[in-house]
Amino acid sequence: MEAGTPPIASLDIKLDANTVLEPDENDDLDPALEEPELPPPPPPPPAKAPKGSPLEWLYFPTRGLAGTITLDEILPSTVPITTTGGFETLCSYNWVDTKDPTIIVPGKWIQVNLTDIYTPESPHVSSPVFPVRLKRDIGYTFCDLNRAKAPRQPFKGLFTALAVMSPNTKLDDVDVILTRGAFQTLHKFVKSGCSTAFILQMNVINKTLILTYREEKNKRASSRKSPSWGHAFEEGFTAYDDDLKESLAHHRAIKYQFGSLKVAVLHEVDASYSASFGSPGLVEYAERKAKYLEKRSGATNLGHLVQSNQDVAVRRFGTGTAAENVAEMKATQKPLALTGVPNEAKTQCWFGRTGTLIFGIHENGIFKKHSVKQFEFEPWCQNAQEPLQKVVSLFEKFREQTRRIGNCGVAILNPKSSRTRLEIWTPIRALVFKPVSPDSFYRHWTFQNDSTNYGFAQPKDRRRKQELRGPAGIIR
Repeated sequence: MEAGTPPIASLDIKLDANTVLEPDENDDLDPALEEPELPPPPPPPPAKAPKGSPLEWLYFPTRGLAGTITLDEILPSTVPITTTGGFETLCSYNWVDTKDPTIIVPGKWIQVNLTDIYTPESPHVSSPVFPVRLKRDIGYTFCDLNRAKAPRQPFKGLFTALAVMSPNTKLDDVDVILTRGAFQTLHKFVKSGCSTAFILQMNVINKTLILTYREEKNKRASSRKSPSWGHAFEEGFTAYDDDLKESLAHHRAIKYQFGSLKVAVLHEVDASYSASFGSPGLVEYAERKAKYLEKRSGATNLGHLVQSNQDVAVRRFGTGTAAENVAEMKATQKPLALTGVPNEAKTQCWFGRTGTLIFGIHENGIFKKHSVKQFEFEPWCQNAQEPLQKVVSLFEKFREQTRRIGNCGVAILNPKSSRTRLEIWTPIRALVFKPVSPDSFYRHWTFQNDSTNYGFAQPKDRRRKQELRGPAGIIR
């Protein structure tokens, strides 16, 4: 110590193993010493699922990775979404319960009235039946009956019906063709990602993007642990006319403006609702009620599952029903005043332009009353502008990427890798299907030079056909 320097007072500090030193609240800590907050780790790079993995089926028709679309990249489009322009019905049809793929064109919607009893002999019987017990849903249901009936061309029913009802209609102005279910899934994805694995085959014909959506299993079993009465409610209060008894479901395709794009949407219709019918006598009512309740069941008729790629046969019958009578039917155990209309039901109505929602309110299968709601299209879409505009941007990205890789691509959502990222893959051309037949292509589109990439290789031997079926458990 230098001379003249005052001595430093010594501090007598005793530390033991339990002593904890804490900084004084007045101390200024050096920012450089503070630990910075680390961003979340990025998702792993896209890669095919290993063989034997539960998600191996996703990558079966893929060749190489062509790009990705993340949720952060999808910005809302600038054109407002509105329903003021209305919509146009392109075609309608009923799938028939036959071994060979058969549709009834234009078909007819199921008739329903929740204060009525319906039998095939008399669909307009006006007498109250509540309360009534229905059996729970049993058996299997198809997520997409079109894919079950025409596995290699899920839009075959649409284009077959369109050729009958409107053979001269051109689809050159249509930007996107897809099912309502695919629309709902992509709408959910742009909002917060998706936890369900799915694959989208993407084809571009001229400027039209055709999206074919599928999940791993197209056939689902009813759960005993979580029973439901949705299909039982539909079947219990609806009936086809005599000449439509073999029908499995009614579908229609509609076209409308979606922001800057024009879309064609294929969807199933639950029922046609009308509230004014005559009233029979009590004896007639009792006889019909007894006969009706014998048929009432939650069992779902899947019909014949078709594995062939043969053409769809057509029966000409039906008159259809006015679009304003199209209805969605839902069974619920909770009063709507407590739960409100479910979001899924709202998106079903909006994307399918269905104006009537019918709820059957029950307690463990005992239906006590019903509620009919009129869906307001414009207020809903005004409150959902951002996600709807993001779907427009996603469609444009799909079309751009598909054109870049030869007008045919595969988009995959692998939730194990990332719930907020879509992977774009080039396909193995022999393992993807033609979205439309050559006849439909030349009938409904104007041939252009850049559409020559439409043709895909077709399997010629049994071995290749076996490979097309994919890993065990996949229903194509």
